[in-house]
Amino acid sequence: MVLTYHDIYYSADSWPKVDRENFFRQIHASLKPGVTLPVIDHAANVNTGMSAAQELHRIDEVFAIQDIESADFIFEGASEVLRYPDDNRMLGKL
Repeated sequence: MVLTYHDIYYSADSWPKVDRENFFRQIHASLKPGVTLPVIDHAANVNTGMSAAQELHRIDEVFAIQDIESADFIFEGASEVLRYPDDNRMLGKL
């Protein structure tokens, strides 16, 4: 999933509401056992949960990990490859 996970929690009149449970159920059904589901998204500030998805199109990493794990996925680690150290995590407003 590349730059789309936060959209599960984005809402607008022009944006269809995502059924989170059905979304993850379909992902599970489409993946073979043992396959990795990489998730790349813009990181929001810590402790913002899903709220930054609305204005900034970002998601709190801790929230995302807990949310995805609650959908029966196993978090195996993170990579710093795409991280921008000078990101103040406030960029991205529409």
